[in-house]
Amino acid sequence: TYLRSAKLGDAVKIRTWIGERGRATCRRHYHMTMSVEGSELPLVEAWTDWVFVDFAKQSPKRIPPEVVDSFPLWEESAPPPAI
Repeated sequence: TYLRSAKLGDAVKIRTWIGERGRATCRRHYHMTMSVEGSELPLVEAWTDWVFVDFAKQSPKRIPPEVVDSFPLWEESAPPPAI
C-alpha cells in the first residue's frame, strides 16, 4: 500500500521480515518509513508471497532447513527494528 512519497535526499528506513511460513511458501513483509521532525512516517506497506520450487520437477518443494533457520518469523503487529 502506497501511503506517501519521499523526495530525493530524504532518509528512508526499510524493514523486511517473514510473517508467515508454510511447507513450501512464505510471506515476506516490507515496511518503509522516513523520519520527519522526530516522527516515523509510513511510506509503503507491502508483502510478497514466495514459493520454493524444484526446478527439475517444476513443482513446489519444502523450504530447506538452513533457509528456515536463517529467517525467523516475526509477529505482523511488531515488525523487527531497522538495522
